[in-house]
Amino acid sequence: MCRFSKMLLSFVLIFGLILGVAAEEVKLISGISLTPDGSHVLFSWRGDVWSGSVSGGRIERLTAHSASDGYPCVSRDGKWIAFSSNRTGSEQ
Repeated sequence: MCRFSKMLLSFVLIFGLILGVAAEEVKLISGISLTPDGSHVLFSWRGDVWSGSVSGGRIERLTAHSASDGYPCVSRDGKWIAFSSNRTGSEQ
């Protein structure tokens, strides 16, 4: 299971506010995960998976699809990202 902490949640909420996202929309962030080295945070927002450095800076969208993608989790070696999606009609 992916790691989760109150500090990470605080970081993501602040990160979202920096982007000018309304507080109501920030509640849609889910599936927060850290890379094994702790350098990046991955999360799902508005049906896509996003990544950003924990030290700040640019956020990158990793998925862009009409289906809903979420709950990203990074492999232990940091090479792969797994996430759930309903692209085939059911959540997988």
